[in-house]
Amino acid sequence: MKKRRRLVVSIICILGFILFNFWINSAYYAIHSKGTTPNEVPGILADHLDNVMNGVKNEKFGDYFLQVDGISSIDYNLGKDNEQTLRQSNGGNYSYFYTKKKNKEVYIYHLDKKMNIVDISTMDLETYPVTRVEQKEVKKDLSELVKPLLKRVTKPIINLQWLYDFIFRKH
Repeated sequence: MKKRRRLVVSIICILGFILFNFWINSAYYAIHSKGTTPNEVPGILADHLDNVMNGVKNEKFGDYFLQVDGISSIDYNLGKDNEQTLRQSNGGNYSYFYTKKKNKEVYIYHLDKKMNIVDISTMDLETYPVTRVEQKEVKKDLSELVKPLLKRVTKPIINLQWLYDFIFRKH
């Protein structure tokens, strides 16, 4: 009877550790998953921004401002004419909004989960057609935007990536 109790307690402790490990290191596991493409990494960082920030609601480092108060956002400001923001959508047909200020005009890119542009508009609600050049430029901008954040994603002490991939694999 004592052996069974020890076994049950041991299994509960191990499962608790695994769940805690997945919860604390969710950004690392999601980014390094076999099913994740490099294009999805900015969205994953926006989704798991609270793990990257370690429980802080707002944080400023260098030219970056991170916020996870309701909707997660990554703001990058390098002067008046160079601002970029990646923000989660709060519903609707889009998953993310990427805002870029260039030539004193603010462009809003509506993105899906794979960071493909669905729609382009300005603050004046003018819409623009999506081109391949624009798509490549936005993907390049997004990868540059999240490079400093990738350095902040820490590797777990006990890496359970194989288990994460097995449980959460995309079909």
